[in-house]
Amino acid sequence: MKTIPVPVTITIVLISILAAVFPSLTSLLELDFQRAAQGEIWRWISGHVVHFDWSHFFWDVSMFATLSAICESKYRRAYAPILVGSILVISLSLAIVCPEIRCYRGLSGIDTMLFGWWVIDWIRTNLHAKDLPAAGLGGMMLLGLVGKLGYEAVFHQTLFVQSAAFVPLVEAHIAGLICGATAALGVPIVQNWTRVRQPISV
Repeated sequence: MKTIPVPVTITIVLISILAAVFPSLTSLLELDFQRAAQGEIWRWISGHVVHFDWSHFFWDVSMFATLSAICESKYRRAYAPILVGSILVISLSLAIVCPEIRCYRGLSGIDTMLFGWWVIDWIRTNLHAKDLPAAGLGGMMLLGLVGKLGYEAVFHQTLFVQSAAFVPLVEAHIAGLICGATAALGVPIVQNWTRVRQPISV
């Protein structure tokens, strides 16, 4: 029996689709900061899988499906804990730096984390292999991401999603990029440390 190659990705995409088709789920899952702080702790995670409208849903979920499938296929065991950790970091960061916001929805912060993780790891890997053209390509992609965040910070609107249904929070994207960079640089260190500590059989 074949296993599903990217189970985490598929599960999150399906939940997002269900929440979009059945809007009654949205109020139950959105990250309402007051309710989350009062004990509805699932909201710290579930708020990322619901969206404000179909445009928001389409861009967030399509990007997530692509980037998540790439990262889950490549990083395997590290993927799920880093994904959950990043979701929590983004949620808690918003609670701290955006106390005026009542609720948060969307995968865009996680999309930024996944892209940052993948592209920074791409740069690191190709620098190690001395493939400077490939590393340079990764550098340009990373600069493009930073430029996107700069645009969002200056103009207070997203580059791709155009909607009056919500206020874009560049803070979520910045937190996501920090999480992605931490994963890209930290996972290889942990993997190397684990290999060194493995006992040698005789």
